[in-house]
Amino acid sequence: MVEKLDDILAGFLDLKADRVTLEWTSGGIEVTAYHGPADVGGVLTNPVAGSVVEELIARAKLERRTSGLLEARIRGRRVKFIAKEYDHFGETAFEIRVRS
Repeated sequence: MVEKLDDILAGFLDLKADRVTLEWTSGGIEVTAYHGPADVGGVLTNPVAGSVVEELIARAKLERRTSGLLEARIRGRRVKFIAKEYDHFGETAFEIRVRS
């Protein structure tokens, strides 16, 4: 699922988003990219959802902390992101921002 997470991150950059969130829903994870007051999103269903979250946790080293550095190679360019885990109505959620 490395490719799927990298696709999400590439979409983040394509949209020039301020941040992207991944929030658990009954059907999988809802992926939302925010650009100012507007947002664009969709739902990734299980088992893809679980695999993407596992990959995010592993790559950002979130096993024992709530924020970490996530690196990805997007279209030949190395990009660094800050990934933060947070509670969303009792469910684990993640926010990803480009590291400035």
